[in-house]
Amino acid sequence: MGDFGKRFKQCRLEAGMKQTAAARATGIGQSTISQYERDEREPTVSQLIKMADAYHVSMDYLLGLSDVNDWGE
Repeated sequence: MGDFGKRFKQCRLEAGMKQTAAARATGIGQSTISQYERDEREPTVSQLIKMADAYHVSMDYLLGLSDVNDWGE
């Protein structure tokens, strides 16, 4: 997935969340969040949807397929 972990972490930090808050917002375990950020694990589509919703970004933005956030931010 390339730079997913880096972009995922950047989105979390820009949202002002710690990993524990991100875990609560997405329903994904904190250790799993950590693994995603280190590119040690890849999320499912349903998890990507939860992440994009929690961070108010598009899935394309999270995946690094676009540098433009579909939500107009």
